[in-house]
Amino acid sequence: MSPLCAVPDKNAEAFFQDLLEINYKMYGSWMCKKENWIYVLSLREADGLDQSEVDATLDRVAFYSTDYYSKLSFKYEGCGCQKLRLPIQVVVRLVFPPNSFKFPVGFT
Repeated sequence: MSPLCAVPDKNAEAFFQDLLEINYKMYGSWMCKKENWIYVLSLREADGLDQSEVDATLDRVAFYSTDYYSKLSFKYEGCGCQKLRLPIQVVVRLVFPPNSFKFPVGFT
């Protein structure tokens, strides 16, 4: 999950319409809204996950975040992150089947 941009104060309806159309084009990722922020994320169960899938997912989320940040912040005033100086970061969330993951002994 990577923060993309803030929801703009102006033209919010057009902004959300653009997000819906962008989501249709995205592969293995999507955009979501939490509070007043838009994020790019990908979610997958960890069962059977290999390193190449992790790498591809991180690359994809980072690419979409960078690409669409540039496009949306250019098109919509107030959409950019620069005012808040938020670092662009990628957070990986793996979903394990219930009761399938156990922390190693001594892990705190």
